[in-house]
Amino acid sequence: TGRFSCKDCGNIYHKLFNRPKYKNICDKCKCSDFITRDDDREEVVLDRLKLYKEKITEVVEHYNRKGSLFRVDANKQPDDVYLQITNIIKNN
Repeated sequence: TGRFSCKDCGNIYHKLFNRPKYKNICDKCKCSDFITRDDDREEVVLDRLKLYKEKITEVVEHYNRKGSLFRVDANKQPDDVYLQITNIIKNN
């Protein structure tokens, strides 16, 4: 909900995580006119997340029933995650 973009070139920013280098000036084209999408409001984002959770649950249950759902601990180091994935592929 903090996303905004340059009206001229479309370069995307975020009010907390990716601000322009100079306040209210686009890094790419130097425009000072920014826009916010109507669907970046909190209530819209919350509705999208609710729908995502409903749909992803259906997908997870489907592949779990088929026996083709595999879980990977992505909190590990990248090399460890890679090994987990390659082992799943080799063994299935």
